Amino acid sequence: MSSNLGFGEHNSLHASGLDSDSYSSEDALKSFWDLPALKKAPKSEVGEEIIEGNVIVREIIYEVPASDGKPIKIFAYYAYPAAKKNGKLPAIVWVHGGGSIADRNAVVHWASLGYAALAMDLPGKGGEARAKSRSEGPDMSDPLIFTVAPLPRESYLYLCVNSVCRAISFLQSREEVDSTRIGVLGYSWGGVITLLANGVDDRIAAACAVYGSGYIYEESFWSHGQYAELSFKDKRLWREHFDPSSYLKSLHGKTLFVSATQDIYYPLRGFVKTYREAECAKALYIALNKNHDLDEIGKKTIERWFEWALRSGPVLPSIEVKKTKTGFELSAKEPSQIASVSLAITDSADYAKAEWTSAELKAENGKWKASLSQNNPSALVYACDVLGGAVVEVLRLAPRQNRATN
Repeated sequence: MSSNLGFGEHNSLHASGLDSDSYSSEDALKSFWDLPALKKAPKSEVGEEIIEGNVIVREIIYEVPASDGKPIKIFAYYAYPAAKKNGKLPAIVWVHGGGSIADRNAVVHWASLGYAALAMDLPGKGGEARAKSRSEGPDMSDPLIFTVAPLPRESYLYLCVNSVCRAISFLQSREEVDSTRIGVLGYSWGGVITLLANGVDDRIAAACAVYGSGYIYEESFWSHGQYAELSFKDKRLWREHFDPSSYLKSLHGKTLFVSATQDIYYPLRGFVKTYREAECAKALYIALNKNHDLDEIGKKTIERWFEWALRSGPVLPSIEVKKTKTGFELSAKEPSQIASVSLAITDSADYAKAEWTSAELKAENGKWKASLSQNNPSALVYACDVLGGAVVEVLRLAPRQNRATN
């Protein structure tokens, strides 16, 4: 896993006029979420089992409290291995992003790997892509995601986090599930929801946020769009309650952060800043020259993360970084497990358009040296192990030029 040394000399990345103010306290955020209610096993309807290969799949409906406390019904696929095994199963809650619905194939895949897995339709519908959602509630939309009036609980994200926490409660009620080994995996807005839930719910043992990050108000697809349209007061309320940066000091589960270098929705700087400031056991992977998309190594790394965090499987690589006069020196805790170490660089600070070039580094006495010039303002190191997983160290990132002012 990563050593968390990764910005080199670019401390300016972490400076912001907003960061110095404390908008919320941990106690205030805890009272905002009705955890005693969310931790209760929900009323649910479990459909007939369908055998698919070595997996049992069921369609379920479970209840989630809305902002007014009244329940809405959430649809989900639930799958687990058909074969009876000694001991209970670890479990995964799979959370889709915007413009998506529950993925049946995803729960079947995770069940085939030996997990119980649940994927819900987040509340309501919202656009053509979500027309087949079978969950009740308001439709997913950017305006509703950024709504905090008349109260912050009116935001669509409030219902989403409730849906994840109640999914955990459902899993804990199942006899085949180990209630102490539950993870959450979310993509895009699902990644944001994963971080929020991980900061709220202490039952989460492991998490993976793919693309979704904090500091949405500083640099994101919405920072100059839907977020910018809010009043000063509403911006402050939204940051306090729904930007994952408010929860980074209280993340409960071990967390893998996965992104892509050219992501236009949750750009690289904000994503890496989120990773760096997260106070939990953590690792980082960034798909090279991808925009809101993963490569095969990233997909394998996600599987390896939960295998380690929930089933005590082999740990991902652990890389230590030391700065030298000409660049950086890298060492591995277990050099024999490292298949390759590569240096990726770009001379562009416009990461949405930047092309990164990568070259493998040669080991010398169990260490790798990365020489960088001032013409390489951005540099990443990739450490891949013999089992197909990888982690990334951020050596340099160019500072962001235009900063949010309110």
